[in-house]
Amino acid sequence: AETTLLDSTCAGQPQPQFLAVLWDLNSGRTHELVPFGTDSASAATAINDRGQVAGISGDCDQSVGRRSARHAVLWEHGVPRNLGNLGGDTWNTPTAITEQGDIVVGFASSPGDDPDAPRFRAFAWTTREGFCTKLPGQDICDLGTLDPGGTAEAWGVNDRGQIVGTSCPPTGDCK
Repeated sequence: AETTLLDSTCAGQPQPQFLAVLWDLNSGRTHELVPFGTDSASAATAINDRGQVAGISGDCDQSVGRRSARHAVLWEHGVPRNLGNLGGDTWNTPTAITEQGDIVVGFASSPGDDPDAPRFRAFAWTTREGFCTKLPGQDICDLGTLDPGGTAEAWGVNDRGQIVGTSCPPTGDCK
């Protein structure tokens, strides 16, 4: 949601700040989901029945993606938790969360990517042990691609740990 505040971190001139929002229709309340750390913007991309929200946090940029997704985050009780990354500093975008809240999937840029031409990699963040090979010091896993040099995006996950998404070769159609 855009706020009435101007975000002075925007390139060029200040623009309205945007923040993730949780609308709780049962209680009739709206909850602002604050950005992570010193980030200025956030957006929500997935929710489960426990009220855990996955999304992005980052700098003033486009509404969802690029530099506005410097951090993949999980909000629990309104508090953002950084889920880590695959080494890139843009497009860290969760797309789905399990009902237990123990797996979040999505896609992220690769290290050194141009933010305007990313080579997406699918990821899974999890607190489960033995579910996937986690990057050192993190709870995030690179899910790889079907084709070397290609891209991948994870779009959904169920409580059994099955993940669906797309994988694209370096050239040609996605699978």
